[in-house]
Amino acid sequence: MIKILSLSNMKKLVLLIVLLPLGLLYAQNSMVLTFNQDNLVPSTNTFKCEGSFTYFTINTNPLDTFYYVTLIKDGIILEQGNYSSINNQSPGFLALDSLIYSGFYELTVVSLSNNITFSDTFSFQDPTPLYFDYTTDNPQSCVPFGNIYINNISGGASPYSLGKINALGEFEPTYFQNSNDTSYTIQDLNAGYYSVSLQDSYGCVFTAGSDNPIEIVQGPDPLNIISSSQEDSFRV
Repeated sequence: MIKILSLSNMKKLVLLIVLLPLGLLYAQNSMVLTFNQDNLVPSTNTFKCEGSFTYFTINTNPLDTFYYVTLIKDGIILEQGNYSSINNQSPGFLALDSLIYSGFYELTVVSLSNNITFSDTFSFQDPTPLYFDYTTDNPQSCVPFGNIYINNISGGASPYSLGKINALGEFEPTYFQNSNDTSYTIQDLNAGYYSVSLQDSYGCVFTAGSDNPIEIVQGPDPLNIISSSQEDSFRV
């Protein structure tokens, strides 16, 4: 029995025949870059914390074991030379030495055996830096304690926690935790040197006072008033 295709089905068959070679041609000459996502905000090219990095692997089709690679960041060559596939046992699979920080990158990969050149560009960016500013007031003769006023908390990813870094280098939310507050007053501080740390929801930390400590200055000594007859005295 001979089945005659309808005109619409014939059009679909012709379209499939035309597209199939094009699909094969694209698959045979392709390069895929796979970036580690641990330090990236999901589905973006923005790092969770300022100064973070990622790294990537390269997959090419057709497969090869020897490549000539050039990686450029912001106009400066980071890597250039001959590279072999990982352990020489994974054809078409390549990894570079460079860690990828914020910036604009240009990548050229030449498959030496196949004489095919692949090229791509990509970029990553840091988040808005965590920040706050502060002012202080110092103890007076009649007020024995000082305060640190934290203002303009911003950057990173809210909510925020405010605290300090302990002796083990770990953040402790001493003052508040997981809040959208943009200001806070640290009260009743003795004279001395202090630092204050801000942590965002990704665990990124900004510290004021680590290099140049926040100082609460000792207030003036109480004033002694002694009567001339030495019979009475009191302090102000």
